[in-house]
Amino acid sequence: APSSDGVSLTDEEEHHHEFQRLAHTLKLARSLSVKCDVDTDIEVPYSMIADLEQYPLWMPWCTSGRVATPPSGSSATPGMGEETTFDGQVGFGFETGTFLGTVGDTV
Repeated sequence: APSSDGVSLTDEEEHHHEFQRLAHTLKLARSLSVKCDVDTDIEVPYSMIADLEQYPLWMPWCTSGRVATPPSGSSATPGMGEETTFDGQVGFGFETGTFLGTVGDTV
């Protein structure tokens, strides 16, 4: 069937979503999503999320993580079930392979 510009498309090309046709030209328009269930005690994911410095070891495109202010709450070393507040900074970026080096931001 002809497209809007008069070019004939195969059945396979007609069924591709626009994202699939443009993804190779729009490198920043891609995303990564991974979901899995892990059979573990709640302490494991809690400790992973609470330890900002370790984020770059397991989170894609994470370049840094740090606690900006010490935790405040009921104890200096928070545990499960205790409310704790702290400010943190996490950096995200990717290596461009060009003179720009790593492009990213800290949130």
